[in-house]
Amino acid sequence: MKDIPSICNSKELIKNVVKNYMGIDGIKINVIKNQFIPLAADDFSIFQKAYSGIYFILGCGYSQLHTSEFNVNEVCISNGIRAMAKFLINFLNKI
Repeated sequence: MKDIPSICNSKELIKNVVKNYMGIDGIKINVIKNQFIPLAADDFSIFQKAYSGIYFILGCGYSQLHTSEFNVNEVCISNGIRAMAKFLINFLNKI
């Protein structure tokens, strides 16, 4: 199996995300700089070699993931949907 490179988001895309999403009620953006990102070597990095993209983590609380005790914060899901919808609208307005 080949090594999968680490994910590296472009500074330009990070600035765009922060600018466009900070105004959405309930959404908080934390930019992680020079820190280990969980799953930062998944195959999204291969996609980023061919296309511009940004990898982000939708925080959903402090429960243990992938366990029977996991209890998702449903407000988090709503916020994620609103953020992705705004991203899509911004993208479509540019083409």
